[in-house]
Amino acid sequence: MEVAPSGRALVAYLADGTQAPTAPSGRTLVDVVEWALEVKLGSPRLHRHGKDGDALVVLTDAALAELGLPPMGRDEKKEFVQRLGQLPKTHKAVKQVEKAGWLLTQRGLGPWARVYRTPEDGKRQCVQLCIPGWGALASGGWQIRDGLDAAGLAPTPCSGLDVELNDIAWMGVEL
Repeated sequence: MEVAPSGRALVAYLADGTQAPTAPSGRTLVDVVEWALEVKLGSPRLHRHGKDGDALVVLTDAALAELGLPPMGRDEKKEFVQRLGQLPKTHKAVKQVEKAGWLLTQRGLGPWARVYRTPEDGKRQCVQLCIPGWGALASGGWQIRDGLDAAGLAPTPCSGLDVELNDIAWMGVEL
């Protein structure tokens, strides 16, 4: 997800790199989460006893700023501090998520965040957020190519990221 060239809206890219026909109407993290569920991002269950796959939304640095989320830095009051691993519970975005009835895992709002509601009638409502600007893809052998924009990052990880062929993560991508 990134900011449209006009600067007036957010633009979403699908897993195949094409632009999504719709984008979140609002400019809050809650709007992004609800949009992701509304357009049914994620994958359907593969077996009747399985679980639906969660939606995954990758937020670019420009989208972070548009959504009122801070960049990574060292000032705990104004920026995301990597050593803390999450935004403080007093941050405006965290409060908005909780006020809208959504929950965060114990990891809170960090580089890999999970925003969810308690399942109803066996249906999960969960969106995973990946925030590369906060170091989400900086460990585990993943190396993002320089200059990769949202449209380039959206396709399958094996084409957008460099991974060694014998890496366990590559095997997960292949499965």
